[in-house]
Formats: sequence, structure tokens, C-alpha cells
Amino acid sequence: MLHKLNKIVYVENYESDYVYAHPSLIDDLDEILSESGKETDFGKQFRKKIIFLENLKKNCIQQKSFERLSKHGYLYSLRVMGVHNIRILFAFFALQGKEIVILLNAFPEKSKSTKNNPKSYSYAIEKAEERIEELKSVYEDLQLITS
Repeated sequence: MLHKLNKIVYVENYESDYVYAHPSLIDDLDEILSESGKETDFGKQFRKKIIFLENLKKNCIQQKSFERLSKHGYLYSLRVMGVHNIRILFAFFALQGKEIVILLNAFPEKSKSTKNNPKSYSYAIEKAEERIEELKSVYEDLQLITS
């Protein structure tokens, strides 16, 4: 059961009142990176991307590392290149009258898009949608920003 949104804590803490992480994001990243020995490299790139996201907000898509998913316009993707070509899906929300971003899930984009393949966008989108519903059930005033 989801208890609370997490601060960004991968590799090192990142304090933000704008960007939060679903509690399972750390597990996603650990699963991808655990045997790579590239956690520090990933952490440096990840931190830069989070700073861009926090500063640019929805305009982050002007950077080539970010994109808005065309078929799911409320979902965005953050790309961290390297050993695993990691994608992190996120969305913008309103919570207690304030806009926030929640990083929903991470996956290594490597394979063709099928719902049963955990390394595909289709699978990751389905997981992100499940996590959005989970968050809404915990935070009654959480609203997905779709525009």
C-alpha cells in the first residue's frame, strides 16, 4: 500500500517541493542498475535531468531528453542515456492547490512495444497508469493535469 510520496533519493538526496517520486521508483531503478556498477554515472545524469524538470516544468520537452507521449498526452518521458537507456515516466499533478511532478516508474527501453514485455513503453505506460490510480486513492485531492 502506498503511504506517501517520496523525495528523490537515488544515489544522493535531492530536495524539491516540486518533483516527487512514487515509492516504487527506487525499486525500479535498483532492479535496472543493481549489477551494472553505473549507479554513480546514472545519478549524475539523473540529477541534471531533475534540475531541468524543476526549472523548466512543462517546457522541459524543449530538451531532447524529455518528451510528451503522443497517445497518452498526460504522460511524459525522461531519458537517461547510458548502459541501460533508462526511461522514467512522469506526470504533472495538482495537489493542495499546487502543481507538482511525480516520477511514476522507470524501465530500460530495449525491446519492441508489447504489453507483456517489461522493457517496452506499452508495459511501462500500463504500470504508470496503475500507479496514478494508486496515488489518487491515497491522496483524495490529487488531480492529474491533462493539458
